[in-house]
Amino acid sequence: MDSSTIEPAGSIANNRPSDGVIPIVNPIAQQQSAKRRPSKLPTNRQKKSKVTTPIEPMPVPSPALNHDHQFILNKYKHLIQQARESTSDISPTTDELLAIIRQWEPKRDIICLYVRWARQLPKNFALDSIATLLCLADQCNYTPLNFLKKVKTLNVSRSTTSYGISFSFDLKPTKDGDALSRQFLGLSVTLALLQANITNSNGILGKNKMRSKTPRSNQAMTVGLGETNEDQATFDATPQIEFHTGQALTNRMWRCIIHRWISLYILEHLFRSQGPSSYWNHQDALVYSFQMFANAGRSRYDYLAPLAGLCLHYVDPKHDIESNREQLNLIWKHPEKLVPFGNTFLTTITDKEKVSIITSTFRGLARVCPQKCSYDPRHQPVEKRWLMLRAFVFHYWLHQTKNQNMRDQIIHNLKIPHHSTIDRLQKSQNDNVKSPSASTPTVNTRQEAAVSASSTKNKCFDVEASSTGIGDGTTTTKTSTNNNPYDLGNGLETLLSTRTLLPTNEEPLIDIPRPTTTNHLINRQPNAICNFDDLSLIHPQTMRDYVSSYLLVHTEDGEDIVSKLSPLEVYSADNLYSRRHGRFTGDKSFYPSNNIGDIVHSVGADAKCYIDKHARYFHIAREGSSYLMQHGRLLPNINLLQSLCKAVVVHGRHDATRSNGQFRVNIGCGGQDRRNGGVPCQLHDSGFRKHLEADPQFDSELIRRSIGQCTTMIWRVCQDMQMDANDSPMAPDIVRTQMYSSHLAKYLMMKEEIGFEDVTIVFSHLHPIANNVAYHVDSMNDSVAGYTRTCCLSITFLLLDNEIVNIVQLQVIANFRRVIREYLVPFKKALSPATESAKRYLYRWQRNINRIYAGTTRRVPTPFDRSNFFLDDCLSYETIQIHEGITGEYLLTEIGVSRVMSFSMYIHHLTKLKTRLRCDEVDFLLCPANLVACQQKGNGILHSC
Repeated sequence: MDSSTIEPAGSIANNRPSDGVIPIVNPIAQQQSAKRRPSKLPTNRQKKSKVTTPIEPMPVPSPALNHDHQFILNKYKHLIQQARESTSDISPTTDELLAIIRQWEPKRDIICLYVRWARQLPKNFALDSIATLLCLADQCNYTPLNFLKKVKTLNVSRSTTSYGISFSFDLKPTKDGDALSRQFLGLSVTLALLQANITNSNGILGKNKMRSKTPRSNQAMTVGLGETNEDQATFDATPQIEFHTGQALTNRMWRCIIHRWISLYILEHLFRSQGPSSYWNHQDALVYSFQMFANAGRSRYDYLAPLAGLCLHYVDPKHDIESNREQLNLIWKHPEKLVPFGNTFLTTITDKEKVSIITSTFRGLARVCPQKCSYDPRHQPVEKRWLMLRAFVFHYWLHQTKNQNMRDQIIHNLKIPHHSTIDRLQKSQNDNVKSPSASTPTVNTRQEAAVSASSTKNKCFDVEASSTGIGDGTTTTKTSTNNNPYDLGNGLETLLSTRTLLPTNEEPLIDIPRPTTTNHLINRQPNAICNFDDLSLIHPQTMRDYVSSYLLVHTEDGEDIVSKLSPLEVYSADNLYSRRHGRFTGDKSFYPSNNIGDIVHSVGADAKCYIDKHARYFHIAREGSSYLMQHGRLLPNINLLQSLCKAVVVHGRHDATRSNGQFRVNIGCGGQDRRNGGVPCQLHDSGFRKHLEADPQFDSELIRRSIGQCTTMIWRVCQDMQMDANDSPMAPDIVRTQMYSSHLAKYLMMKEEIGFEDVTIVFSHLHPIANNVAYHVDSMNDSVAGYTRTCCLSITFLLLDNEIVNIVQLQVIANFRRVIREYLVPFKKALSPATESAKRYLYRWQRNINRIYAGTTRRVPTPFDRSNFFLDDCLSYETIQIHEGITGEYLLTEIGVSRVMSFSMYIHHLTKLKTRLRCDEVDFLLCPANLVACQQKGNGILHSC
């Protein structure tokens, strides 16, 4: 619609209403002939004789009008007939009706006054964007869905801006592009005329520009009192109405359209399955986008927040979105759950991780868009389109004021030259291919290539860069893992590709020999497997044919958790510092019935996933679950896993207290002693790194990186399981993470937010020699909330050596250390005298109670359980006057329970601790100290504490 097509006020062309005008058509002219004579009104003589001529029936309005306009037209005709002079004997014609209607039209000032008196509620961006989409689509003669899909689209190009890329929302190059350009040009003229006419109206007296930077103050206002410019009056008043001026109204309208476009295509990526038989309806998605913001806030950033959370969580369409298809299908059935679902990711991801993910997104988009790229499903792969959409959301979301620090850090990171781990290792791989000996790489050439690829120290595994799956072109870069030990692609895929199925084991069932404590059998383990090149992931059927292994956890309420081992699994167990647990292995029909009780909680080997949402004792995720499908790409490839197993066997140690046949390598923080003046060490590895660097057959950095990849994968899977179980997150103390676990993350080249404080790598045999792990408790593990989980990755391998089936297990166990908590929060040791004092009080009270109830009952009440309390005549009670006229019967003891359970006995010890307590710890103790002070009538205890 251009300026030449703008209709004047009162126009009725095309039945389209102009601004402030009710659309009226000529229904009488459509139904009556122009030659028909109008009926006459009754004369005075007819009135006197009370003989009337019936009035001609009102013509039926045109069906083109809606009900409201038909009602208004009928009302107009009825009022006009009543207003005509009685001397007139001619009924009004259609032209007369329309002329009178135009005279009665509300003028612009009346319309503005009507809007002024309307009650203005707080703005709601979700509703404003819907209204804008509906109005603008109707103005351009499009349906809302086609307006979003066919009119404009996202374009990305390289630039010198802060992010290195620029975004634009331009018209699509279609056959209707020229017509749309003219229509949008006419729309801009229409909006300019609207602004010019409305802002000069007296109905909006006291107007001001939108969002003035200065506070509102009195301004001179001029109003017209006559027809000439001289008839004016000027006075001062404070503006109360704000209006858009210039291009602000146009920009606001298109901002609403852009955000609606973003939500529609984010829904397409999340809920449209990539399968060939998937069904998708964009119209349903548009309705869903209207419904999902029902519980959102009113501002534009409340609209963007859940979308940003989804873009932060779902990095890769294949591994992040498709692996969570079942969960997303449940969200699709309930639109109101999408906003809290997205906000959950936004609040649980740390700021450092947000900066890392967003920085990688902008870098990845700049890498794959060397020139201008358009969001076109026909020419761009789904990975690239999802990357463009995520970056587009981030660049809007980062403009929020509270994200300013994060935005500055991202811009700073983008200015630093960056080469991902994949680029460095692939460069070294290409250099090896050019060399003559690259076809048969030896240990030395691998080591040299790894050293050249790792010239930059303290590098972290670039999870986001390796997970996008986008190379310089438009397809995913895939390399063969057979001759590429440095490939950091999808580790789960390379691991599954090595799996083979052995023929069914028809051997008779015999007991698998177990190692004893004799030295010759212990020394036999390192020599049993010398070549790990043929190590491969075992097939589930092969595992069922040869061996059965069970993890047993005995809980304090008498329940035994029994989990049968599967080829690939990640489990998270709680409170293993106090719960006895072990692993027992046997032949294919073995079951540890002698080691479990009568109450058993069993998890079979075929269960893909189990989340304990009630007791939260035990969670497990296995091959085929959404957790491993999403995070399995973080695993190292099979070549690195083979090297890791060999390194653990060669340089690992035995732990005879748990299992004789295991090889263990422990790397962590804290240690088992405090050599540095009682301070736990920041990092220890029992010389593992030094041994690797001295051994020419291993590359120390690749081995440590492989452990870091496994640990990162464990962290991500267990964090997701914690979230799905509605449990508290792991490692919530930021100070503790910076002081200790960050050193372990740096050692293993992980991201700093990985909060594990101790990692143990275990290699053990399952067949033909089974190594049981005796019942034990992890006494060195922590016991405070957020640090009680023990997380473990278990991979079962198959190795054929001279037609002998060897089944081995690699475990990476991660947990948290009690010694670190005791050092950072020294409550237990410092308050031990107070604990002993409380025990003495309780003993004296219990001794009195036992004497009072002696000979009357076998169940005596205790300070913590008074269910057995009773008062009888046979007991030595006393009657005490409580108040005048009020008495009570009581059992008096030497020490009152209120004295035992109060905090007063702790005050003396707290005063001694005040020089060692931190500020937050003092605040934590102020509450009980205040209660005690009130109880002691303000005797200065609070001041001393």
